[in-house]
Amino acid sequence: SSGINAECPLRPGDQIGGPNEFQEFYNRLRKLKDYHKKHSNEIAAPMVMEFLELKNIRENPDENEEMVEFSDEEGYGKYLDLHECYEQFVNLKHATKIEYLTYLTSFDRLFEFPKEKKLNA
Repeated sequence: SSGINAECPLRPGDQIGGPNEFQEFYNRLRKLKDYHKKHSNEIAAPMVMEFLELKNIRENPDENEEMVEFSDEEGYGKYLDLHECYEQFVNLKHATKIEYLTYLTSFDRLFEFPKEKKLNA
């Protein structure tokens, strides 16, 4: 259970963008103020509680709860290891053999591949 209430109008990572950034900022600020007026007596749990909960889950894994497993290269999710995806890609029948670094610059551009190649792979 994180310290963020499901009713909270904003989430960590929400970004402000678009042509009316200042208007969006002040709209969100108003929503936050309204939320905190409405929930003024609510006690926020410090972040350390969430970290302790995650540490406890790692040290005492429950059979019913699945933790995400990261490779050593991923550093508990700080980085993304795409070697396995790269190996699958270069082993496709019609895939052009490319270097790993080239793959990293193009793996998310699937729209560049013709539909016929996607269906026959």
